[in-house]
Amino acid sequence: ITFPQDGGVVSSAGFAVTWNHVTTTLDGDPLNRTGYEVIITKDVPDDPNGFSRPTFDVHVLPSETSLTVPSEFLEPGTRYEIEVLVLEVSGNQTITSLFFETQ
Repeated sequence: ITFPQDGGVVSSAGFAVTWNHVTTTLDGDPLNRTGYEVIITKDVPDDPNGFSRPTFDVHVLPSETSLTVPSEFLEPGTRYEIEVLVLEVSGNQTITSLFFETQ
C-alpha cells in the first residue's frame, strides 16, 4: 500500500487508496494475479453493531493499482483498517494491511 501510510490521516471527504503491483510470490516465483480485493473496516474493538458494521469491500481488475473510497463510507475522526489482497489464479491470496484515521 503506497497511500495512505500506516498511521496516516486522510480526508473524510474521500481519497484514493494506491498500491504497487504484486508480481512475485513470497518464494520469488512469478505470480499470475487475477485481481485485487480492497477491504476497509472501522477499527472498533467491541462493535455493538456486529455484522451490520459498515465494510467497504471491493474487487478490482488485476491491472488496477488504485481505488477511490467515497465520502459516504467515511466518518470524520475515525480510525480504520485497510487491507489490500492480491488474488492469484491458484486461489492463494497475499495481504497487506495498515491503519489510518480520517480528519
